[in-house]
Amino acid sequence: MAGEQQRGLRGLLQQREQVLDTAAAEPGLPVSNHQAGSHDFSSVHVTYGPDWPAIIRKRTIVNLLMVVGAGMDIQIERLSAVIDAVATRQFYSNLLAYLEGFFAFDNAIVYAFEHGQAPRCLIKAEKENSDAVNQIYQQGAYLEDPFYQALNGGGQGDVFTLRQLAPCGFYQTDYYRNFYRKTGWHDEAGILLQLTPERGLGVFFGSARQTVGVRYPHLADLRGALTLVKSVARLHSEVVPANAPASSAPASSAPAAENAVQARYALTPREREIVDLILKGKGSQQIAEQLFISLGT
Repeated sequence: MAGEQQRGLRGLLQQREQVLDTAAAEPGLPVSNHQAGSHDFSSVHVTYGPDWPAIIRKRTIVNLLMVVGAGMDIQIERLSAVIDAVATRQFYSNLLAYLEGFFAFDNAIVYAFEHGQAPRCLIKAEKENSDAVNQIYQQGAYLEDPFYQALNGGGQGDVFTLRQLAPCGFYQTDYYRNFYRKTGWHDEAGILLQLTPERGLGVFFGSARQTVGVRYPHLADLRGALTLVKSVARLHSEVVPANAPASSAPASSAPAAENAVQARYALTPREREIVDLILKGKGSQQIAEQLFISLGT
């Protein structure tokens, strides 16, 4: 039965991709930053410029449709805010806000791991931990981090806990004595994503007082959503490089630069209408009738 459902979903997606392809190829449609509607995917669009293949945008949307079509509770309203922010520096704060629906935690930090480089902190939301403690991690302690070792060992695309990864005698290790206990974290969970062969992403959640884990019964839903989160995080890393210096543009010009990036990667109003209808479960015929376009178009 699962195989039949998968084939049926694949066929439906193929029909829907034809609609998306037509909308993406339609010339002359204005770009808009309009935010109305419950599902605005304006930041997902990738233009047909020579350095940005349009297939990235389509695959991101299709990944979303596959997850939603599978009937998973991935909190689509909150997830749309993450997708909206893909071309902005608010992406990781929106991502943490989204993941808060799955985890119970009071501290969070996101690191980018690039081959041959020390990890870089992309965002942190910690109540007590200081930057000086985090610098210990970045200056070398990360090499003994069970999560970092798991990512290097091929563990990615899933949720891990410290209890799963910690080696025997963890609390007697130099890593624990010289770094981990200074963080004040009692327990930890993390999401490991290999964005490219050279770049990984670690999203870590900690608590000073309680066990950290996925809120029951959301683990299966979260694992399904991670396929989309990985795709969008990869796109964000290309649109807004994490290693771009914060002072690379004057503060007065930052909003204009961000708006230009958003405009380049925005869905047109027509594309946004089509995606909204798809997410409402409309078929190709219904979409064509509602938007007054021919089925072939």
